[in-house]
Amino acid sequence: MSFGGVVRALENNPEAYQLAKSARNLYITSEYIGFAGGFAIGLGITTEEKTNWKLIGIGAGLIAISIPFEIISDKKIKKALNIYNSGLNATSRYYFKPQYHLFFNEKGLGIAMRF
Repeated sequence: MSFGGVVRALENNPEAYQLAKSARNLYITSEYIGFAGGFAIGLGITTEEKTNWKLIGIGAGLIAISIPFEIISDKKIKKALNIYNSGLNATSRYYFKPQYHLFFNEKGLGIAMRF
Protein backbone atom coordinates (compact mmCIF):
# COMPACT_ATOMS: atom_id res chain seq x y z
CA MET A 1 0.00 0.00 0.00
CA SER A 2 1.29 3.45 -0.81
CA PHE A 3 1.89 6.13 1.81
CA GLY A 4 -1.19 8.00 0.58
CA GLY A 5 -3.25 4.82 0.82
CA VAL A 6 -2.22 4.35 4.43
CA VAL A 7 -3.16 7.95 5.23
CA ARG A 8 -6.59 7.51 3.58
CA ALA A 9 -7.13 4.26 5.50
CA LEU A 10 -6.65 6.10 8.79
CA GLU A 11 -9.22 8.84 8.08
CA ASN A 12 -11.82 7.47 10.50
CA ASN A 13 -9.43 7.93 13.46
CA PRO A 14 -8.70 11.69 13.72
CA GLU A 15 -5.61 11.41 15.93
CA ALA A 16 -3.99 8.72 13.78
CA TYR A 17 -4.99 10.58 10.61
CA GLN A 18 -3.30 13.83 11.71
CA LEU A 19 -0.11 11.97 12.62
CA ALA A 20 -0.14 10.11 9.32
CA LYS A 21 -0.62 13.34 7.35
CA SER A 22 2.30 14.89 9.19
CA ALA A 23 4.41 11.80 8.50
CA ARG A 24 3.51 11.93 4.80
CA ASN A 25 4.48 15.61 4.57
CA LEU A 26 7.82 14.93 6.26
CA TYR A 27 8.41 11.99 3.93
CA ILE A 28 7.71 14.10 0.84
CA THR A 29 10.01 16.84 2.14
CA SER A 30 12.73 14.26 2.75
CA GLU A 31 12.33 12.88 -0.76
CA TYR A 32 12.62 16.31 -2.40
CA ILE A 33 15.65 17.34 -0.35
CA GLY A 34 17.32 13.96 -0.96
CA PHE A 35 16.60 14.17 -4.69
CA ALA A 36 18.09 17.66 -4.85
CA GLY A 37 21.17 16.38 -3.02
CA GLY A 38 21.57 13.45 -5.39
CA PHE A 39 21.13 15.74 -8.36
CA ALA A 40 23.79 18.11 -7.02
CA ILE A 41 26.23 15.24 -6.51
CA GLY A 42 25.59 13.94 -10.02
CA LEU A 43 25.99 17.39 -11.48
CA GLY A 44 29.22 17.94 -9.53
CA ILE A 45 30.68 14.72 -10.87
CA THR A 46 29.71 15.23 -14.51
CA THR A 47 30.34 18.96 -15.06
CA GLU A 48 33.50 20.38 -16.57
CA GLU A 49 36.79 18.53 -16.86
CA LYS A 50 37.45 18.42 -13.15
CA THR A 51 35.16 17.39 -10.34
CA ASN A 52 33.21 20.20 -8.66
CA TRP A 53 33.77 19.31 -5.00
CA LYS A 54 31.74 22.26 -3.71
CA LEU A 55 28.65 21.03 -5.53
CA ILE A 56 29.26 17.49 -4.32
CA GLY A 57 29.60 18.79 -0.75
CA ILE A 58 26.33 20.71 -1.06
CA GLY A 59 24.63 17.57 -2.38
CA ALA A 60 26.00 15.46 0.44
CA GLY A 61 24.82 18.08 2.92
CA LEU A 62 21.31 18.03 1.43
CA ILE A 63 21.20 14.25 1.66
CA ALA A 64 22.37 14.42 5.28
CA ILE A 65 19.63 16.98 6.02
CA SER A 66 16.97 14.71 4.48
CA ILE A 67 17.81 11.73 6.74
CA PRO A 68 16.31 13.14 9.99
CA PHE A 69 13.10 14.01 8.11
CA GLU A 70 12.88 10.40 6.96
CA ILE A 71 13.51 9.02 10.47
CA ILE A 72 10.89 11.31 12.06
CA SER A 73 8.40 10.40 9.32
CA ASP A 74 8.94 6.70 9.97
CA LYS A 75 8.41 7.13 13.72
CA LYS A 76 5.23 9.18 13.19
CA ILE A 77 3.64 6.71 10.78
CA LYS A 78 4.39 3.81 13.15
CA LYS A 79 2.83 5.76 16.02
CA ALA A 80 -0.23 6.57 13.88
CA LEU A 81 -0.67 2.90 12.98
CA ASN A 82 -0.35 1.87 16.64
CA ILE A 83 -2.98 4.46 17.63
CA TYR A 84 -5.29 3.23 14.89
CA ASN A 85 -4.78 -0.44 15.74
CA SER A 86 -5.32 0.15 19.47
CA GLY A 87 -8.67 1.74 18.65
CA LEU A 88 -9.96 -1.36 16.87
CA ASN A 89 -12.12 -3.73 18.82
CA ALA A 90 -11.66 -7.47 18.63
CA THR A 91 -14.77 -8.02 16.48
CA SER A 92 -13.66 -5.60 13.76
CA ARG A 93 -10.50 -7.51 12.94
CA TYR A 94 -10.38 -9.89 10.03
CA TYR A 95 -9.14 -13.35 10.77
CA PHE A 96 -7.92 -15.51 7.93
CA LYS A 97 -10.11 -18.62 7.92
CA PRO A 98 -9.62 -20.54 4.71
CA GLN A 99 -11.94 -23.38 3.74
CA TYR A 100 -10.46 -26.42 2.04
CA HIS A 101 -12.44 -28.62 -0.34
CA LEU A 102 -11.38 -31.91 -1.88
CA PHE A 103 -12.75 -32.48 -5.36
CA PHE A 104 -12.60 -34.98 -8.20
CA ASN A 105 -13.05 -34.24 -11.87
CA GLU A 106 -12.04 -35.70 -15.23
CA LYS A 107 -8.46 -34.44 -14.75
CA GLY A 108 -7.97 -36.08 -11.37
CA LEU A 109 -7.96 -35.22 -7.71
CA GLY A 110 -7.63 -31.63 -6.45
CA ILE A 111 -7.78 -29.41 -3.42
CA ALA A 112 -9.45 -26.00 -3.49
CA MET A 113 -8.97 -23.30 -0.91
CA ARG A 114 -11.48 -20.50 -0.42
CA PHE A 115 -10.86 -17.44 1.68
